[in-house]
Amino acid sequence: MGTKCLLGPVLSDLEDVGLSGTKVVIATAFYTNQPLQKLQIGAEHLTMLVRLDLHSIEEWARGAIAPDALLQFANRIRDAGTSVNLFVSPAAHAKVYLGQHAFLVGSANLTSRGFSGTGRELLWRDTSPIARKRMATTLKRYQQGMSPLSLIDLEQYIARNIKAARRMAKRIRTPKTNEGRVPSIKNGDRPKRLGQYSQFLNWLCQQSNNNAAQEIFARGNGKGNLSGHIYRNFYGLRQFLLSDPRLMQRFRAEDSNTYKLSADQTAEQQMADFVADGATNEEDFSLEIWKTYLPRECGGRAGAHGGTIGNLNRMLPLVAKYLSREMKKN
Repeated sequence: MGTKCLLGPVLSDLEDVGLSGTKVVIATAFYTNQPLQKLQIGAEHLTMLVRLDLHSIEEWARGAIAPDALLQFANRIRDAGTSVNLFVSPAAHAKVYLGQHAFLVGSANLTSRGFSGTGRELLWRDTSPIARKRMATTLKRYQQGMSPLSLIDLEQYIARNIKAARRMAKRIRTPKTNEGRVPSIKNGDRPKRLGQYSQFLNWLCQQSNNNAAQEIFARGNGKGNLSGHIYRNFYGLRQFLLSDPRLMQRFRAEDSNTYKLSADQTAEQQMADFVADGATNEEDFSLEIWKTYLPRECGGRAGAHGGTIGNLNRMLPLVAKYLSREMKKN
């Protein structure tokens, strides 16, 4: 029970509030494709309280909102058995995520930037039943100042405006206005709860009964002149795993001594998509340099199943296990 500050929220933090049960409420000003595409809702009812000006396409064109992605998300959740109620306002500003077990409130919008895991955003997590009930009441009052919008009406708004929004986006969208793209991550942006490279090496050293962990530890400390490869793989794979709770869950269950990425075409494609659309530069991690290590199948430039495939085989499960431990600990 009580409150906890989550500096640098990621999507797994959002799903931890409990997105099943009876009712979930998501209030956000901005919203973009990637988190909407990856978020899973299992509740009976979902209420979305979002920003949308039905008489303007400017925020859509700027990349602050993605009505087309919102419609795809709502249809996907509805088709899975959840009823969806949508309320909109051109002045919507709240960022609140109310689930079965807790709620989050703070500065993070439901965007790639907002849930990128950087210290520029924070959310307070409250598990108190009393506080959760009060927040539910507050959100009902907030909803009263908004307009209901059916999914059919949203679909018609998109059909009328999507071409104009795309034309305008070419003229006015910039990295600073595009909430759908993760910005470059500067030194100190990552909170400690999302792991550190030096701590990862220490953790590997402690896995004395894990041959894969011991091998990556040795390479990280200079074996085979591969320390740079291990370092960059850590940062790239951390971004990849933090981007989607399903990836973290899946790879922490894999055996780091037997997993083969080259036999996993689904994971190769997921990584290639992430490298193309979701990865970014971080600290002294260069995305372009990492691509020289990555196999072509994974979005890189190394030969077929070449580059650091042996490192990736071991590190995907190891980094997932390490990150899960760090996030649970904090």
